[in-house]
Amino acid sequence: MICHRHYNDNGGLRAVRKSLPHEHGHQQYYDKLDCLYVYSGQVPVPEEEAETWLATQREIFKQAMLDNINAGSNIVIAPEGKSYATEESPQPFKGGIFRLATQAKREPKIVPIAIANFDKNMVRYCPTAIIYPAFKLSEVMDNPADKEQLAAFVEQFSQDFKGYVQQAVALSESQTRAKFEKS
Repeated sequence: MICHRHYNDNGGLRAVRKSLPHEHGHQQYYDKLDCLYVYSGQVPVPEEEAETWLATQREIFKQAMLDNINAGSNIVIAPEGKSYATEESPQPFKGGIFRLATQAKREPKIVPIAIANFDKNMVRYCPTAIIYPAFKLSEVMDNPADKEQLAAFVEQFSQDFKGYVQQAVALSESQTRAKFEKS
């Protein structure tokens, strides 16, 4: 919804954690969308196949992401690596997607979007999203290809993003209060 409304794009490629066996609704929802599943350590894989299977999935993921970035398509990804409830979000960011951005032929813009309460019952909560200004890594650091500089950026950006999520939570709470005051 956000990509379509703000960028006239149907969302590009979504990177989504592969559903756990009990998450039928999660799986059914994302199966209807154009997405690339991320196989995290949360998804059960036969032990004897785990190492090579996971390496193959990561390579498929990496190539699909690079192909989409290089084609100028949007990708939607949560850089935390796992799903978390609003109260636990955000967790520290993983560096992979940022390293991938430095390998692309076309430097992508990063659009931070903080969300809150999309994991809640929408009758009781107003989910919110706040879109922050887009940037390129080359605009916020001297040498994005420098691994240490990139790691320091990812760590700092992860900390900054906590404030973004708290702003989304506060907005959600105020919208929820206003909703119930009207009823």
